[in-house]
Amino acid sequence: VYTPPGYEQSDFEYPVVIVHDGLEYLSFAHTDNIIDYLIYHELIDPVIAVFIPPVNRTEEYYTTDQEDFSTFVSEDIGPWLESKYRTKDEPGSHAVIGSSYGGNISLWFGMGSPEDFGYVGAFSPFIEEDILNYFSNNPAMDLKIYINNGTYDHLDPIHESVEAFLPILDEKEYEYLFEEYPEGHSYGLWRAHIDDALIYFYPFTGAYVGFDEKGSNSIQLFPNPSNGFINIVSETDI
Repeated sequence: VYTPPGYEQSDFEYPVVIVHDGLEYLSFAHTDNIIDYLIYHELIDPVIAVFIPPVNRTEEYYTTDQEDFSTFVSEDIGPWLESKYRTKDEPGSHAVIGSSYGGNISLWFGMGSPEDFGYVGAFSPFIEEDILNYFSNNPAMDLKIYINNGTYDHLDPIHESVEAFLPILDEKEYEYLFEEYPEGHSYGLWRAHIDDALIYFYPFTGAYVGFDEKGSNSIQLFPNPSNGFINIVSETDI
């Protein structure tokens, strides 16, 4: 869990960003440093970020365990986070982001829980048929979507699914931002454009008057003192 600089000295409630493939977004993408930079330079409002590592990535993000995984995040992670941190509770203050299959599950969260997640960021996503069909066959949800793609992405289904998704967003009049870059399917692309998504979702408003941007930020690993992340499991997994 990342808390912004000055969190301990403030009494504000903060928007939340859920990040799939959480450990990789810390170690490869240095997302905590990116958020620090954006806050310091007044490009975004301060946020709390939650980095969630998958256990069975393909199953949780794409195939058999999507429902269980989304339930785990909404019914276990969500209440725990609210009990430990000062977070805002409206959908427009909850974003979820991920890349590749992580982009797919991010869209799944937006599709299945628009009352919980108002913003969805999908980097080079493979978008499954169920999601395409749902967005196509149902009224537009109150979602704001950031999506990008690399022209040298090595997986053709990614290009095909994104190309199928964009006309649906246009037809349903979703608010979205799409960007394409001469990049490949890698954290080089995703790391370079985390700022685009966060600025799109949480542009600086000046609402956090008195926010101490010079205070130290923190990433808290549990248990504490940290030897790694705690495994939070639902009762159905025990």
